[in-house]
Amino acid sequence: MSIDDAIRVMSLDDAKVQVSKMKYALVYQISEVIFDRIEQIAEICWEECLEGYFFDETMQIHIFTGEDGLQAVCFTEPENMIDNNKEDIIDKDYRLAGKYQKIGSRITKREYLDYDEDGQVYVAYTRLVDVK
Repeated sequence: MSIDDAIRVMSLDDAKVQVSKMKYALVYQISEVIFDRIEQIAEICWEECLEGYFFDETMQIHIFTGEDGLQAVCFTEPENMIDNNKEDIIDKDYRLAGKYQKIGSRITKREYLDYDEDGQVYVAYTRLVDVK
């Protein structure tokens, strides 16, 4: 299964419903940056939202500002993708800034690698996975 098969465009209304089922949210708003467990976030002001990442171990919903306003895409990691493609997936941990360490000390970013027609490797997709 290719990375493209794991990504689907979704309506903004569907995305807003689905984000409540995610574990974490990283939201860039005009007035602030919100990064917390989803159940700890009282409200997201969608009118101020520039971009948002809502994620857990198997899925990420990315809401972003496009030409027609806010748009959404969903990446769902296919079952057994990690087991079948260990050499093409890289997890990187990054230390969180002090103000975000109430939810954990590190964030994990996953890179999915692919190969072009010349056999050169490139990062085909990147997503947030977990906070530890």
